[in-house]
Amino acid sequence: MIVGEFVEKDVCDMELKAYFVEFEVDEETKQICVSLPTLNDVADFGETIDDALKNLHILASTVIEYLQDEGRDIPQSDPHEPGKAYLWFAIEKVQRVVEVTR
Repeated sequence: MIVGEFVEKDVCDMELKAYFVEFEVDEETKQICVSLPTLNDVADFGETIDDALKNLHILASTVIEYLQDEGRDIPQSDPHEPGKAYLWFAIEKVQRVVEVTR
């Protein structure tokens, strides 16, 4: 007979994902448009490349959080190719585990 106590706890693990960034310039507004084709074609824009990438990172982080909340799969990282630009995300994976202590 095992005598003990059940203990529930969350175990956190981090996973890094990298998604290829596509760049375009809007001919009318001259704004920089950036998108992540692998991550549901999330796209945003900005006056500069830095602004566009910051905006895209915020929006994509929100999409990743939504996918996690809904229990959906987050797309795998894109394969790395020299000369291409990628946005990186540290994704927290939380698991509920039950341990028996004696």
